[in-house]
Amino acid sequence: MNDSMAHPGEGLAPFGLPGWKTALSWTAAVAIAILFLSSGVWKISDPQGWAVRLAQARVPERLSLAGALFFGIAETVGGVLILVPRFRRWGAILTSLLLAAFLVYFAIHFQTLRGQDCSCFPWLKRGGDAMKVSLDEAMLVSEERAEELLALDEALEKLAAQDPRKSQIVELRYFGGLTTEEAAAFLKISHRTVRREWRMAKVWLYCALSGEEPDET
Repeated sequence: MNDSMAHPGEGLAPFGLPGWKTALSWTAAVAIAILFLSSGVWKISDPQGWAVRLAQARVPERLSLAGALFFGIAETVGGVLILVPRFRRWGAILTSLLLAAFLVYFAIHFQTLRGQDCSCFPWLKRGGDAMKVSLDEAMLVSEERAEELLALDEALEKLAAQDPRKSQIVELRYFGGLTTEEAAAFLKISHRTVRREWRMAKVWLYCALSGEEPDET
């Protein structure tokens, strides 16, 4: 056996740049980790808000809160594992499964969700962009939504009787198309108050429109 056979790696030019590969690997890992960590921490820190979003996305209401916490924890764990080299493979498997579940779910329900007014995925709204219309103008839309809008109008009247400000926030955000900051400036309250009361109002309206007895606001 000659030297070249005994040491087959010698005399061959290395393929690729190890330093470049390492830098690229870490850049990709950090970017993916930031994505999943931010998403996971957001769900864990605001489970009620994400429960509403999941309910809007046709997840059964009884599972929406548990689902928000489950996905929040899973995304956070996946993001952390990706940052640890020895566990990166497990992190990649976990995040890949989460992405696959997300894509499959929305591929199955896309036609249903694209007609819904879901605050978590505004690009699924019909027509692409949210339309800025008043409550009266909204009643002029197609007949197939007339009954739905009538029920919404009645629910808003009941909400206004209990909490006028929440009802006004719904009209500004949903019908007026205002952002949280714009609604806060209009009402002269903090954007955190608008965000909190907008979330509570959506839960109240969702229960009212689903035939459930909404709690007092």
